[in-house]
Amino acid sequence: MPKVGILSLPLNWNYGGILQQYALSEYLKKNNLEPILISRRLKRNFLILLLVKIKWKLIYYFGKYEKFNFLPLLATEKFKQKHLNTRTKDLYSSEELRNYTKKNKIKIFLVGSDQIWNVEATPSLKDSYIGFLQNNSKCLIAAYGASFAHDDWKYSKSETILCQKLIKNFFLVSVREKQGTLLTKKFLKKKSIRVLDPTFLLKKKDYFKIIKKQNKKNKSLFCYILDNDIYKQKFIKSYAKKKGLKFIDYCDFSIKSNVFKFKKNFTVENWISDLYYSNFVITDSFHGMVFSIIFKKNFLIFLNKKRGASRIVSLLEDLGLKDRIIYSTNFDISKTKQINWKSVHNKLIILTNSSKNFLKKIFIRIKKNLYD
Repeated sequence: MPKVGILSLPLNWNYGGILQQYALSEYLKKNNLEPILISRRLKRNFLILLLVKIKWKLIYYFGKYEKFNFLPLLATEKFKQKHLNTRTKDLYSSEELRNYTKKNKIKIFLVGSDQIWNVEATPSLKDSYIGFLQNNSKCLIAAYGASFAHDDWKYSKSETILCQKLIKNFFLVSVREKQGTLLTKKFLKKKSIRVLDPTFLLKKKDYFKIIKKQNKKNKSLFCYILDNDIYKQKFIKSYAKKKGLKFIDYCDFSIKSNVFKFKKNFTVENWISDLYYSNFVITDSFHGMVFSIIFKKNFLIFLNKKRGASRIVSLLEDLGLKDRIIYSTNFDISKTKQINWKSVHNKLIILTNSSKNFLKKIFIRIKKNLYD
C-alpha cells in the first residue's frame, strides 16, 4: 500500500490530538493507504534534548503498565502504542525528518489536522509546510483540516514569505475553520476549502472497538475541562447537584492532584467510554464538544479563547448549536433550546461528505501516480 506521511502536532496526552490522528489513520486504512504518523518534536540544545529523550523512553516503558493510569501522560501511552503503532521515532530536526522520509520512501504527505499551522504551537513552522524536502517534485503534498488557531495573522513577514513559497507545492489545501480559508487566501495566496475535523470521518460505530462496555446505574455528568477556574468549578457542581447527576471528573490532570488518587484512570479508552455513557457533557475542549456531537450527547461548552475559539464557533454555527456556548458568567442555561439531533446530523452528513470528497481527490491522484 502507498505510504502517507501524516504531519500533525506531536502526541502527548491530549485526548483530542490522539483521537484525531487515530481517526485520520483509520480512514486512510479504509482507503487502502498506509498512514505513517510523523513525530516531529521541538529542536533543543544537547543537554535538554538528552533529558527529553530519556523522559520519552521512560514514558514508553512505564506506559505499558496499568498501575500508572492515574498519570495522564502514562495512561494514554498504551493506546498510542496499540492503535497508533505506525508512528515514527521522535524526530528533532529538519535533517532527521528529511533522512527518515527518504530512507522509508515516503512520497505522499498529508499535513493536519489540528493546529499544525499555529506558529505558537508547531515545533517547526517550516517543516509544517513540508519545507524539509530538498526535492519535492516527485512528491504529493496536501493539507487536511490544518488550523492556524487564531482569527488574525500571527506570522512574521519573513515567515509569511517562506510559507507562501512552500504552500505552492501543495496539491490541495483544506483548513478546519472558516477564518482559515480567508487567511490562506489573503496571506498565503492559496485557495483552500474548509473541512471537518478527522474525528468526523469515522462513524459512531467505528469507535465501538475502543469503547469499554459499562453498566450505568446512575445518570452521569461528564466534565472535561482543560483550563479550570473557580467559575467553571462552581457552574459544573451546581448543575450536577441541580440535575442529580453523578459527577465524572476530567478536570484536573496535574501530578500534584492525582499522585495520591490511584483510583483515577486517565486512559483514552476510559475517557471516550465515560463520555459515551454519560447523560450530559460540560467541557471547554473542542474535541470534548466534537464527541458529544458524534455520540448525540446534550452538552455545554465554555468558550476557550486560549486554545482557539474559532474552531468551536465555526462548527456550532454550521450545526445551529451556538446556544450551547458559555461565553461568560452571565450565561443563562434556561435560554438553551433542546437539541434537534435529526437536524444536526442531516447538516453533519453534508459537511462530512464534502470533507470525504476532498480526500477522494487526493486518493484519485495517488492511484493515478502510484506513489509507493
